[in-house]
Amino acid sequence: MAGGKRRIRRRQVFFLHGFDPRGPAVYRKMYAEEAAKEAARDGIRIEVGERRRTGKRAETWQVEADFGDGAVSTSYTFLRWDDIVAKNWLNTKGAMLLMIGRYLTAFSRSRFLTVGWKQATPAFLAIFFPPAVIAAYVLVALLLVALLTWLAVLIGLPGWVVLPLAGAVGGGAWFLWDRLETALNPCWLARVMGFLTDWAGGRVKGLEERNRLFAEAFAAALDDPANDEVLVVGHSIGAHHAVEALIALEVVRPRALADPRLRFLTLGQCLPLLARLRGADTFNAALGALICDHQVLWVDVTSPSDPASSCAIDPLSPTPRNRPEEAPVYPFHVSPRFHTLMAVETYKRVRRDPLLFHFQYLRSQEQAGPYDYFRLTAGSDPLEPFGDRIEWTVKAGDYR
Repeated sequence: MAGGKRRIRRRQVFFLHGFDPRGPAVYRKMYAEEAAKEAARDGIRIEVGERRRTGKRAETWQVEADFGDGAVSTSYTFLRWDDIVAKNWLNTKGAMLLMIGRYLTAFSRSRFLTVGWKQATPAFLAIFFPPAVIAAYVLVALLLVALLTWLAVLIGLPGWVVLPLAGAVGGGAWFLWDRLETALNPCWLARVMGFLTDWAGGRVKGLEERNRLFAEAFAAALDDPANDEVLVVGHSIGAHHAVEALIALEVVRPRALADPRLRFLTLGQCLPLLARLRGADTFNAALGALICDHQVLWVDVTSPSDPASSCAIDPLSPTPRNRPEEAPVYPFHVSPRFHTLMAVETYKRVRRDPLLFHFQYLRSQEQAGPYDYFRLTAGSDPLEPFGDRIEWTVKAGDYR
């Protein structure tokens, strides 16, 4: 790092996961495996300790790293709200269909679709992807039944034969749906959209209490003078949760948001998806306050090509707030530019899988570049804006 900028020797990371019920064990395993790839790629030291419980709804693993400029000790705390996710994770096909109908209605009445079509095409298509896949699947099954019926009549089989043939096709379609879901993940996208509409409608229980609990954890870390940086990381819908938790921090500990050690990193966020839904007034108030009143250093790393994001839309636009003049414009949006960080074939494979693409932010890349999750969370440099800012009206093809 040039000049007199400070080095981080001890950092506290708070990680807020997205709409994922799997819990901290999966994320700790992923962090350790990807850190090992990073260390092997760059010839550096990153040691990831075992997971331990460090508070109510918090589990921590220690990360000891040296990227060639001195040792850094990071406490990486996974803040748990996977229990809330699990309670809102629909598994039955009937409930899924009802939820899709509910979220389609909510988004059709929202302020997102018109602007989303122009500025966040991947997110716009993601809204309609699950019902489109289901409709196509049902249509193919019906066409197959019709074809079998026609063949049965053509060769002179009795009419009653059609019923078991139709039943066989329906049973096979029901059985094969899980394979299709694994390949294309339409239900994962549907669950995300449904959860956002429930959040906007005030139907998700426990969020406010959990925000206060997380805010108390932030406050305790800021109270520790040994921490050179307190980094809050929100991945996917975890970014929404982090916004409200940071505003709750100002209630728990007034003026805590002015602490220069506090930094905010969002990855793969879809803030406008929630912000533009009717009923999301509490969230919009928190978002407006964080952007306009407190000016926490906030860097957002989100690809406009990510189907679960809408980062090219100004998250402040649905609120009546205006950014203060002559102040830094946060969040500072930058694309990870994944296509420059991996081989062409690897990138094509990642792009074909929406879920894999959405988790790429948390992984080691094949090639070194400006975006490096492990340097951001375990390196000696404090979080700062980097790369080329994404304009609010950028199209996905401009920044991959």
